[in-house]
This record gives sequence, structure tokens and C-alpha cells, in this order.
Amino acid sequence: MPVCEKGHRMGFQAICSVCGSRISYIASLKELGELPGFDVPRESLLISFIDLPDTLVSMALSRSGSIVKLSLEDGERISENRSGLRKLRSRMWPEYYREYASRVDLLLRIYGFTAAQDVLVTLNTFSPLSVLALSSRALDPGRSVVLAIMPGESAPAPEAVNSYSSLRVINARGFQAVFISESFIGELSGYTEEWGYIDGMDALHYIAISLAGFSRDFFRPVYEDRDLGVRSYGLSSIIGGSGSVFKNTLSAMKTLLYRISMDSVPREVLSLHLYVTAPGSMLKEFEASYRDYVRSLEGVINHTLHMRERDSRLGVYDIHTIFGFREYPECEWLRRAYDGIVARNPDANVSRIIGGEDELKG
Repeated sequence: MPVCEKGHRMGFQAICSVCGSRISYIASLKELGELPGFDVPRESLLISFIDLPDTLVSMALSRSGSIVKLSLEDGERISENRSGLRKLRSRMWPEYYREYASRVDLLLRIYGFTAAQDVLVTLNTFSPLSVLALSSRALDPGRSVVLAIMPGESAPAPEAVNSYSSLRVINARGFQAVFISESFIGELSGYTEEWGYIDGMDALHYIAISLAGFSRDFFRPVYEDRDLGVRSYGLSSIIGGSGSVFKNTLSAMKTLLYRISMDSVPREVLSLHLYVTAPGSMLKEFEASYRDYVRSLEGVINHTLHMRERDSRLGVYDIHTIFGFREYPECEWLRRAYDGIVARNPDANVSRIIGGEDELKG
């Protein structure tokens, strides 16, 4: 039964007839979650976008039951695969944690995060919802990969606090994470036969969904890397490559190391995993180029190539690559902002919800 913000039970209406406050359908989910025999969706793969703007690509694919969106909005809403939580006065995570932490955890469980075999989460680390989602026990680090968008040095203090706090939760809980800078997204672009020219956040949605399309071939190497000491990744992509852009596929691969998605790239590459979608006539060339490319890299302890054939009128291909590193990215500007705020407002210390010292260990 829907309830208002003050707990009065109402029918399906917008305003409480007792006190005049708004009806909260999301709050009423707690009762729904406690019903005996409540079944959650059982997907082998879930793709989740946390507080990211809608794009052409994401909206076109939003009807898929395997894609879940959670965002902050002007009002509450809930649907089969999307929930919006009302924005609060603060932009920092502590107020949202007090108000919504249990609700976000419940929503993730209802959407099937605890039942999914693998989960790919793409999120804005500077959104307060990121801290809530990453700290939820519905999200299992052993079955999840995080694509984490990081702000630049000009980020306002509240966003910097959220971002550094998200990074601390990723570290404390042991998530395998691909770090993506805002500047990388600003320069990201390519051509697809499905969508035409795409750039920015549209291109990032396209990459996330493309990687997830490789299913276990994407997740398994990342899980293996954890046992080899790989803690973080940078992303590098070519969308719509062709012979008119690159001399050959080996030339395309050699550019990947200079397109990595981090503002500050660790020196030593420990692993790399390539995900290629190309016409069938090019797959043997990619295999040969991959062998030559790997031989040119020093210190790589794990590497894989995964290919999918697709029809292409124009003969274009995509290469998505993740480079694995031992360390998390250096984000000193985020830490300085975080330390400054925590010194004045201890409530913003994320250690209180994850435990441990307030530092990242490399």
C-alpha cells in the first residue's frame, strides 16, 4: 500500500488526504520487499547506470530487462527498470546516506543485483548516489565490475568529496574498477552504423553496453586479474575504425596506449584485454596483429583477445581495451578537498561506513 512521507497509508494518488504531503511509492517498497515468496529478476548479466544522464543509446536500450537505472531527480518515480530519488538540499553523500541508504540497498535487491551472475555498474563518482550504491551489500565485489567516472581538478568541493569517498569504498570493498576521466569522455567519439556519429556520454554508454555484450569473456579475465594483483584499469577505445583511418589493425592497436581514460596513468601495465567487433573477413588479421602487439609490451602478465563477428556495410570495426594496473589512479586534488571538508565536518568521513584508516593504500 503506498504511504505518504509521514507514514499515512493511501490509495494510488499523488497527495496524502490526511496531511497533504506527497505519496512516496519508493518508500512503500519496503513492505513489498518483506512479502513472503518475493521473487527478484534472475538475469545472468545486469548493466546498471547510476546517476548518469539519458542518452540516445541508453534510452533506445532502456526497455531491456537487463539494464537498470538509478538517478537523482526533482521527484520520486519507479518503474520496471528505473528509479528516481528526490534530490535533497545537500550535494554531499552523508545526507543522502541517512535518507536513502537502506532504500537504495532494497532497490538493488528488488532489481536482481543479488541474483545476477555478473553486474557491470557505470557511475558518476561525484554523485552522492555512488557512495550509497558502492557500499550496498546487494552489490558483490566478487561478481561486479565498476566503470567509475572521475572529475577533473576543477570539481567543486562537494563533488570532490563524493568522488574521493567513492574511491575509498571501491578500495575498501575490493571492487575491480575501470577509471574514466571527464576529460576522456569529452574527447570520446566515433562512428557506428547503428547510431551514426556518437560522442561524449553517448559513446561511453555504447562502450559499456558493447563490453557487457561479451558477457563472461569480459568478466572472467577481470576476475582472474584480481588474483594477480591488478587493482584498477584504464579504458581505451576505437569506435568505427577502418582502413581509411588506420594503416592496418596493428597500427590501430598501437595507438591504444596513448588513449587511456585516466588523467594520471600508472607507469606499469600488468594486463590488457582486447574486445574486438569486426567483419568476419578481418578476424584473422586481428589475431596476427594482437600477437605482434603483445610482444611489443613489457611486463604484461595477463592478456586476452576476444572477438565477435558482425556485418558491416562499410567494413568498420570497434576495439575496446582495458589496461590493468597495480595502483589506483593518483587523485591528490580530490584527497586535498576531501581532507579539508572532513577536518571541518567529521560527518563526511567515509571511514565511518566502511571502517579502516582514511587513506588509500597503493
